[in-house]
Amino acid sequence: MLPMLERTTKNVSLLGGTGGGWPARLAFNPCGIITLMGAEAAPDKLIRFINEHKGKLTVGFISYDFGLHRQGVKSAKSDDLNLPDIYFLAYDNYLEAVGDQIKNVGGPVPLTKKSPKTFDAMLDDNFRATISTDSYNEMFDKIISYIKSGHVYQINLTHRLQGASRQNPRVLFSQMAKKNQASMMGYIEGENFELLSVSPESFLKTDGALITTAPIKGTRARTGFGDTDEKKLLGDFKEQSELSMITDLLRNDLAKVSKTGSVRITKLRTTQKLTSVVHTFSEITATLKNGISPIEALLSMLPGGSVTGCPKKRAMEIIEELEPARRGVYCGSLICIDPDGNLDSNILIRTILKKGQKLVLPIGGGIVFDSNKNNEYQETLDKASSITESLQS
Repeated sequence: MLPMLERTTKNVSLLGGTGGGWPARLAFNPCGIITLMGAEAAPDKLIRFINEHKGKLTVGFISYDFGLHRQGVKSAKSDDLNLPDIYFLAYDNYLEAVGDQIKNVGGPVPLTKKSPKTFDAMLDDNFRATISTDSYNEMFDKIISYIKSGHVYQINLTHRLQGASRQNPRVLFSQMAKKNQASMMGYIEGENFELLSVSPESFLKTDGALITTAPIKGTRARTGFGDTDEKKLLGDFKEQSELSMITDLLRNDLAKVSKTGSVRITKLRTTQKLTSVVHTFSEITATLKNGISPIEALLSMLPGGSVTGCPKKRAMEIIEELEPARRGVYCGSLICIDPDGNLDSNILIRTILKKGQKLVLPIGGGIVFDSNKNNEYQETLDKASSITESLQS
C-alpha cells in the first residue's frame, strides 16, 4: 500500500499488524505537527496538542530519552541520531480497515499507478554490529556484578546493528512488513528521518477507562519443530524469572494511575510466535483514576519496564553508564489516539531508524543473575534476524 501513494504525499504514517494488533490505518498530509527535543519536550505541550486535535487521528512517538528526564536520570552521552523526543501528527485524511472494508476519512486519496523510484538492492551495506563481542561481554559482566551487589534484579542491555540503503523507505518498510509477523507494526515519516517498526510488543491500550499493558520477556529462537520451542521456553526458569519481575514492575506502574484494587493480571506466561523467535508475555488490566487521561497515564509510565529492568530508575542509571550510545527513539513508544480518544501504543523494538542512507537497528534483551553471556548475545541477533534477512537482496 505505501508505494502506491503519490510521492507528493507528506508525513505518511502507517499502522497495522498480524494477530490482533492495532487496526490498520494509513494517514497522510497532516493538519498538525508537533516536534519537541530535549528540554523543550514538556508533557504539557504534548497534552495541549492532543487536546487541540480531539476528534482527529493522532499518531506519533515518544522517545526513551524522554523517559530519562521523567525518571530523573542524567545522561552525558551525545544524541548522534538527533531525532525528536516527541513527534506527533494529527490527521483528518486517512484510510482505515473496518472489518473487510476500507473506510476513507477526509478528502480524496492521492494514489498513483506509477511505480515509486527504487533501487535494485534493498541494502547498500549489510547490517553489522557496532560493538565487538568483547565489549558486549564486558557490559554483561558489569551487569552481573551489579545484580550480585543488590543494585538491580534485571537490566535490559542493548546494542546496535548498522547498515546503509538508498532505497525508498516506503519500499523498505513494505518489504519488512511482508516478511515479519508482528502485531504492532508502524511507519512514520519525519522531516529528515523515517521510523520503520515491526514491533511485536504492545505497551498501553485504553478503551474508555479500561487500561491494558502486555509486557514481553522470554525469548527462544524458532527451530521449526512443532511446539518444541514453546515447551522449552515455558520450562526455562530463567525466562520465567525475567517475565515475573517485569510483570510486577508494570503492575506497580499501573497502580499509580488506576483506581485502588482494580489492577489484575489477566494473562501470565502466554506464548507468542513470531517469524524467527517465540516470546512469552503477560497481560495486566486496570481502571484509570478519574481525571487522568490516557496520554497522562502513558507519560507517567515511560519508559516501559520491559526495556529498562528493575528497579526501573537504578536499571536506567546503569544502562546510561554502560551502553555506548543514547537510545533515542528506540525503546520509546509509538502511539495512536483515535477520534474517540482511545489510545493504543507499542514498545519501539524491532525498529529501524533511517536518516539519509544510514540505517540503525538497535537490539537487546533482559539480563538476570543466571543469564549466560553467549546465549544472551545470540538472542539479540535472533531477534534482529527476521528484519535483516527480509532486506537481503
